[in-house]
Amino acid sequence: MGIDFDITHDDDTVHIKTAQGKAYRVSFSEYKSAVFAFAKQIISFYQQNTPLKFEDELEQNGFNNFFNVLHALFSYDPDEWKFVDKARKSFAGRLGLMTPPPSEQKSVIVLFSEKGNTYTVRFANLNDAIESNIEDIINDMKQTDDDKIIRLVCLIGGALGLPSFAFRDRLCRLNHDNLNTLILCQGLNAPIAKAVKATMPKGYIDRLLSENN
Repeated sequence: MGIDFDITHDDDTVHIKTAQGKAYRVSFSEYKSAVFAFAKQIISFYQQNTPLKFEDELEQNGFNNFFNVLHALFSYDPDEWKFVDKARKSFAGRLGLMTPPPSEQKSVIVLFSEKGNTYTVRFANLNDAIESNIEDIINDMKQTDDDKIIRLVCLIGGALGLPSFAFRDRLCRLNHDNLNTLILCQGLNAPIAKAVKATMPKGYIDRLLSENN
């Protein structure tokens, strides 16, 4: 059960009307901050109260799907993805506005670590990503104890894309916490963020974790 209310957007103003007829008006930034703060409380509650118990697989799948969507929608905050500008500069055209000529359609993966460092992996195509400079970068991460990646973006010829399975697998094997790394993806109308674990095949996480037991 919850509280029902109507929301109407008018430029930078949000109008809120409750079921009891009370009306409120707040700025969009204030409304956004309140929604994000509430979403953080929900996500934090579930993360701190694990493991979860489900009656059956259907209930578990339903919860997982809901939480993946919640996390993807909540996690995309443009201010937190400013490091993407560094990746964009690797291309001749602007993201989503112009496609570079075939000779310039190189790709790049940019990783943003928990310590605030940025790492760039360049490659000619997705299949070459794991064979590029990734091992040199991983060695640097290990030596500096900076192997926990918070966010990453993959640009393929200037467009948002998904890193190859081999690359994501290498990242997860580097640090299991990287299962929670957020990948910037193109949604229907705007970018969204998905956790790496939400992009992996069924059973992958169990197999990965069992290898170290």
